[in-house]
Amino acid sequence: MNKSCCKFNRGKMYWYMLSGFLYSVLTLGFLSPLAEYTVTNYKINSTYIDGKKLKFTGTAKGMMGASYKWFLISIAIIVVVNFVIQLINNKIHLPFSIGTSSVISIVTAVIYKRNINLYIMKHTHFEDTKEKQYNSYYTFNFWQMVRNLVLTYIINIFSVLTLYGVTSTINDRYNSLRKVIDDTRFTYHSRKWKNFWIWLLNLILSIMTFGLFLPMAFIKNMEALAGNIHIKEAEIA
Repeated sequence: MNKSCCKFNRGKMYWYMLSGFLYSVLTLGFLSPLAEYTVTNYKINSTYIDGKKLKFTGTAKGMMGASYKWFLISIAIIVVVNFVIQLINNKIHLPFSIGTSSVISIVTAVIYKRNINLYIMKHTHFEDTKEKQYNSYYTFNFWQMVRNLVLTYIINIFSVLTLYGVTSTINDRYNSLRKVIDDTRFTYHSRKWKNFWIWLLNLILSIMTFGLFLPMAFIKNMEALAGNIHIKEAEIA
């Protein structure tokens, strides 16, 4: 069986992530979709699954368009929901109004992330697949994805990211088993606690280096994820 891996240059990926973070901050987030596109494009085009090279057919324009569209929709949802809660609160005091607003904000952020993930999935294909045969998608429904992302966010927040290795493994495994790239399905093999110790070490190194090691921690996570995904044996035969 051929190896699954990411064959990108760590230094180049580190620079993409660090520079993307910097110009996202300097532009107050306006160019963050472009930063995400740069990293995603390089990562996917450097990934092999059982020896089969992937390619990303999305564009910077398409990624930015999808990001801005769902960002505006997310803001509109938050504004409308908070406005309605405030109107009700003026007549009937709601002690949970602040909590409700926070939950709505988290769910809306997850919906935004979910649609960006769908754009990326739709434009991820095998290099040898012809354009007429493109057919990449997730097999789970909208609410399943929202539920998983919300739970992941909540656990990571309350554990101060110390359980990120575990939650990312569970989430990656769930997503990988439901990925279909050009009608090909996959399996996922990894041990949760192994990733936990790897991430915990990376977190400590990131703190000790005042965040400079953090991009490298995410790079190692990308490499681990790629190495754990394989094509189902029935489809290899």
